[in-house]
Amino acid sequence: NYDENVKLVAFFSCNGCEQRVSLKNQLGMKEKLERLQLMGTEVVHVGSCVWIKNKDGEQVICTQIIDLIKRIKGMGMDVVYGTH
Repeated sequence: NYDENVKLVAFFSCNGCEQRVSLKNQLGMKEKLERLQLMGTEVVHVGSCVWIKNKDGEQVICTQIIDLIKRIKGMGMDVVYGTH
């Protein structure tokens, strides 16, 4: 979906907290998002690893990642589900 001029500018992963850690308290994540914005990042891909099973056994996106996606979109970056 991208031409040859695309650049990978960052990669980070979930810490597997299973909702024990709130992103609201993660200053490091705020700084990472601000750097992405300053670098002119246009699109952030969200990997399939963010899906978890809820108490009914259904696959859902972790609520912490949903919060992160809202932040990314609020900063003017597009979000694509899947890495390729």
